[in-house]
Amino acid sequence: MVQRSAFTPDEIRQMLLSDDVEDQGVAARNLWAFWKGWQEDVEGSNEEEKEEKVRKQFADLAPRLHDLLRKDIEKAREADKYQMLRHMWHYLISLGCLQYPEALGDIHGILIDLSVPENVRGFAADSLTRYRPEHITDEMVEDLWRLALEDHSLPVRVNSIRALATKYRNSKNASVSKKFWENIVTRDDINAGIISVAVAAIGEVGSTEIVPDLIHMMITRRTGALKKDAALALDKIAEHNGMKNRDDLIKSLEQIE
Repeated sequence: MVQRSAFTPDEIRQMLLSDDVEDQGVAARNLWAFWKGWQEDVEGSNEEEKEEKVRKQFADLAPRLHDLLRKDIEKAREADKYQMLRHMWHYLISLGCLQYPEALGDIHGILIDLSVPENVRGFAADSLTRYRPEHITDEMVEDLWRLALEDHSLPVRVNSIRALATKYRNSKNASVSKKFWENIVTRDDINAGIISVAVAAIGEVGSTEIVPDLIHMMITRRTGALKKDAALALDKIAEHNGMKNRDDLIKSLEQIE
């Protein structure tokens, strides 16, 4: 059982459509923060069907959220230096939950604009992780790789990796898995948190290309956290390839050899 919002869907709708800035922010926060709760409250044969029902339930609010985000962007840039407005990140995440395609241009623009505060850019990348893979364009992918590898901001780098994992989830794209491994996981100068997210991304991609390396990491890495990350990635790859767990995956590779 997950937590529920203190507001009903109708109350969220009324607050978001009102002229009260505080109500707008509270409504947007409740929309995304209790997303799992909204899912539990609708009928459906599986989680995907239930999530789609929730998305349809709130779909009419997406244009309003997009309008509020654009207004906040304009207000933030009126000052000499870009400033973060308190509710902007709630709008970003809610638009991602609703997978509103018309907002993608603005979300992408915020992400790559270095004048925007790093936490706002990080939320923009987080928003992309909630869209469907087909929503993330080739141009976005190019920018996400650049940000994942080079950006000065930890939140931006972490969430850019997560957005790439969303794009390539269960694609079994060997070249993508290899790029994560060679350009992030094996670099000595990379933050441990970034490595952890990159290993998880390899699991989400589902390619067996890096399985031997993950097995080696699971066995030899000194930190328990990295061993656990590798083990979880192996479990995820096994799941994407129709196997029960990492043991079945490892056995399948032994049979191939």
